This record gives sequence, C-alpha cells and structure tokens, in this order.
Amino acid sequence: MIILKNNSTSFLVLIFFIVAISCKNQTAEGNQETKKIEKIEYFNKNDNSIGMTEFFDKKGNKIKIINHSIEYGDSKTEFLYDTNNRLTEEKQFNTNGELKKAEFHEFKAISDQEFMESIYQTDNSGEKKLKKEIKLENNDTGNLSRKIIKSDYGNWEHNYKYHTNSKMKEEIIIGYNGTEKVILSYNEKGLRTEENIFRIKKSDDKFTLELTNNWYYDKDGNEVTKDGKPMVNNEIFTKKYTYYK
Repeated sequence: MIILKNNSTSFLVLIFFIVAISCKNQTAEGNQETKKIEKIEYFNKNDNSIGMTEFFDKKGNKIKIINHSIEYGDSKTEFLYDTNNRLTEEKQFNTNGELKKAEFHEFKAISDQEFMESIYQTDNSGEKKLKKEIKLENNDTGNLSRKIIKSDYGNWEHNYKYHTNSKMKEEIIIGYNGTEKVILSYNEKGLRTEENIFRIKKSDDKFTLELTNNWYYDKDGNEVTKDGKPMVNNEIFTKKYTYYK
C-alpha cells in the first residue's frame, strides 16, 4: 500500500502485484501491440490532484516513479533492468534528490523450472545487506506456480492457479500473519475486471471477504480506474496515459 499526499489530501493507491511468469518486472498495462505507453499519471478522483507518475521504456519496463507533493516536494524511484528485462536495481531518492535506499537483484537458475532471486539493500552508509530471497517455481506451461519468500521480517509463500488460456484465476498467500486467497475475473477481451480478496486470520479457520477491486478500461484496453472497497475505507483514482509517438 502506497500513500501519496498532495495539498494535504491523502491519495491512497492499493497495489497488488500479481506475477504471471518468473523473474519478470512490472510492465505497463494495456494494449501494447498497437501503442507503447510512455507514462501513466494517477489522479485523485475527489479533487483531481495528481499523486503519482510512472514512466516506462519502449519495452514496457517501468523505469521511474515520481510521488508528487506540493506540501513536501517530489520524491522519485528509478529502476534498471538486464537484457532479459529483469529488474536488477532500484534506487529511492528523497525530496532533496538524495539517495535514500538502493536495492540490487541477482538471479540464479536452479533448474529449467526453478529460479532464485536474491535482493540486497544499501542505505546511506553504503553497507550492502541481503534483505530477501525468492524461490520461483514454474509449471509445465511456463507459468509461475509457486513463490517462496524469505526475508528478515518474515517468510511467506504464494501458490498460483490458471485458466487454460494462462490467465491467473487464483492465488493463495500463506504468511506469518495469516492466509489470503485472491480470485480474479476477466472480461471477454481477457482484461482483468474483478479481484476478490479473502483472508483467514490465525484466530479463525474460515475465509472472509475483505476487499473487492474492480477495473475499468478505455477504448484502447488501458486500465483507467480501479475501485477498491475495503472494509474501512473507499478510495478511487483515475489514470491518464501518454504514448510514445
């Protein structure tokens, strides 16, 4: 969850990263066969203030994020990739343009269907520490079937199920604070339209629906709005797309 502020207005964006194949970076949504997305601007529907801008290269890799704030100033995050379009470096800068934190990603193949990703982090002192190890397992069709994460703040596991067209239909997340199940629905064009998130708390043994997200698209198939309905809050944002010419 990312909270962005602009004109003292909270701009809440709930982001759930769903990985479809192993060792792939986050790419621009939408119809990339006809148009290449250069940037996406996020606006708060309540006051139309801009909270965040994402920039992409022509391969669809996310290369920069700017968090906008009139009150505090803009901060940014930059991303670098290898020749396989895997994220290798992430740098976060504060509002003064000073490096706040850097992450480095290293990859190793265990077998034809298993990979290991190690994530190292450095702070202002420059000391490099191992923060997270991720084991990725693919099924026979090449889709990510299991992800096991070990970090200094806890361990958890993701298990994935797919439709016959390789669209993800279910994700089970088993973590240190409970179990979560995500069920996805799509329209006739194969675009994700609904996400239902259920959770089992340690004190219970039943899945309870806690959040439903709905996605809406423009005529090019680009995600325009996401309507999150958590139990306590309800935040809506819109997106504006700019394309490479």
